[in-house]
Amino acid sequence: MRVTVLVLATLFLANSTLRASGPAAPAGATLFDNFSIGSLDTSKWIPSNWGAPGGGKFVPSYLDFSTGMLRIKVTQTYNSSGGIASVGGELQSKNALGFGTYEWVMRAASTSNTPTGSGYTVSGQISSGFIYVNNSQTEIDSPEIEGQNPGTLWWTSWIGVNKKQYTSTQTPFAPEKGFHSYKCVWTNTSIKFYLDGVLVSTHTGVVPQTPAYAMINHWGTNSTGWGGLATPNITRYMFVRSFSFVPAK
Repeated sequence: MRVTVLVLATLFLANSTLRASGPAAPAGATLFDNFSIGSLDTSKWIPSNWGAPGGGKFVPSYLDFSTGMLRIKVTQTYNSSGGIASVGGELQSKNALGFGTYEWVMRAASTSNTPTGSGYTVSGQISSGFIYVNNSQTEIDSPEIEGQNPGTLWWTSWIGVNKKQYTSTQTPFAPEKGFHSYKCVWTNTSIKFYLDGVLVSTHTGVVPQTPAYAMINHWGTNSTGWGGLATPNITRYMFVRSFSFVPAK
């Protein structure tokens, strides 16, 4: 079932400090990273170096830490046959995680190469924080943000590729213009999704049970539907200020 939730702008004014500075490690966190050491912490994360959805690829060199946080770029160019070659970046937690609270503080993709720049969004990419293992045996997208439709956040839970539940949230702000908190609380009976601390969706019909990896990715699309048609020769950047995981008690 698809549900559209309109979230009023006033609900998010109290969260301006969070969006400006990002949270500290929450109490009880067993995985936390603010990506500030200047390189990938390989005790926590594995960079992807393989194919991406839509026929593109992920390369570790597209993960950058020079701005004091994680920056993931996407490029799209024409290949020798006139098709689109998309390159992006992805990382996954070194260890599988289970029930608990997951939080990504991130800025969706735009043309700004700095965390505070006034870049604009373009068609042809997905920005996402999610939980994943074994060809979607567990997949929880929290959320996915499309390039051609950035004002809609997609919250999805999957058990295998044929069973899914999803909702959408229309935002009163532009996710590509600043940082916001995207959080899910996963238990054995439900998944609750929060936007800047406000509950926006609850899934009970499709709740994965298998431990999975925390993921962050930014990848290119070339579709009239999902993600939008490619925008060649314009580099775009997604920023992640922090990630945390607190296991369920």
